[in-house]
Amino acid sequence: FCFLSAGEIFITEDGAAAKKTLAKNSEAHTNMLCTESGSIVLWSKNTRKPIVLLEPERQAGTVSYNAKRIFTPRTALSQVRAFDETIVIIAGNSSVSLYALQQTASARQIYTGTGIQDAYLNSKHDLYIAKSAASNPPSPLIVVDTQTQETVRLSLGGDAAYAVVSPDDVSSEQALTNTELIYGITLTAANSPYADSRMTTARTALFVYNSGSQSAQNLIIYDDEDVEAFTYIYNSILYTNLGKTQVIAFNLRTRAQTQLERGAALAAKVMCNAEFVVVLGKDGSVLWYRAQQADRSGGVQAVLAHWYLKTDGEWEAAWTSSSLNSAADVTVEEEPEIEETAEELPENQTRQAEAAEPLPQETDAE
Repeated sequence: FCFLSAGEIFITEDGAAAKKTLAKNSEAHTNMLCTESGSIVLWSKNTRKPIVLLEPERQAGTVSYNAKRIFTPRTALSQVRAFDETIVIIAGNSSVSLYALQQTASARQIYTGTGIQDAYLNSKHDLYIAKSAASNPPSPLIVVDTQTQETVRLSLGGDAAYAVVSPDDVSSEQALTNTELIYGITLTAANSPYADSRMTTARTALFVYNSGSQSAQNLIIYDDEDVEAFTYIYNSILYTNLGKTQVIAFNLRTRAQTQLERGAALAAKVMCNAEFVVVLGKDGSVLWYRAQQADRSGGVQAVLAHWYLKTDGEWEAAWTSSSLNSAADVTVEEEPEIEETAEELPENQTRQAEAAEPLPQETDAE
């Protein structure tokens, strides 16, 4: 796993406290992402700092990184994402540009509007843009052909959408029908024209949009507003902190849910590989989990280790299980009974939507 601190970028081997510095974070960027070729992209949310690309150069068995600025925004950066070798850049919540690392020397603006929150680029050059439904076209989700720039409004309810993702692995049925499944988060106010008659409070929902049937449905519902939920997919497991307090591992095939035991801090980001799930806390702490447990149905997945990065740049283990570096399986505990206190059972809980409920019309890790 690759981590970003105020002064450096470093890697930590799975479950090992030792770390190796890859490159300096000379401009003190707060966000990082990696490309398929191993390049590192540094940027800072809500600032006009230039986006920096660190390209690996391999010589005599060693790797060094050459830094260059690839994009200087005119307005503050809202979101930057990497899809294969293309960087998607959202600036000022009003423009979306593409920077092709191996083809162009400058970014190409694809779409302009207002209230833009997020974007997902697929392998067919379709750019799904999540935005406010108040801006034209009046839908929280649209798709733009990046070749022709044709824009199509999609049938998705809600006042706004964000955190859009799609699985890398496509089923044979999806391939045959040329269907794409887009997951994301929608926000709906209680007095919204998109609200149903049963709503008395704001609603935040994890949705799936099916491009084949051109329809959407809710998967998890949180009966309150959550504007900072994340989504991340690895091996058909969607991780989200919808509801603010807990990270949920949602199996896209079975729709079973497993909760990840939380630490002292709220989660800011999740990253996975074949063996581990790593949760970065908003206080910079890192929680380690066994990845193989994420597809279990129900219960709470126990933390293997809880680390902090000290001021001297070294890891300090607040707690580490003896099984962290062991190949042995980790038991998933059954969810314990919890006393009904305001702290442990907040008024607004996430709940799984009915199977066919349709929708109404900084420290970083990688």
